[in-house]
Amino acid sequence: EVGKPPSIVRVAGVNGVSHMSNPEVHSGFEWDSAGELGCTLSHLAVARQLLRDGHSAALVVEDDAHLGLVPLWPLSVDRLTRLLPPGWTTLQ
Repeated sequence: EVGKPPSIVRVAGVNGVSHMSNPEVHSGFEWDSAGELGCTLSHLAVARQLLRDGHSAALVVEDDAHLGLVPLWPLSVDRLTRLLPPGWTTLQ
């Protein structure tokens, strides 16, 4: 909706240390660190939450992202998503 500010939701990160001993997280994957595992699990948690909440799109950033450079982006997020091909699912 034009003019409506986006909602901002903070999702708590996952502590990778507490999951390193879980054999399920090592099924086909080798993690370089507990931080890498925690980051991956955190992103998966965000994706699950987005699906549960029925969002069609979202901008996910790290907690240390600096949004002060947004005015310098060549395209707005809205414009960028309109240019993506039909059926797109992820943009990094």
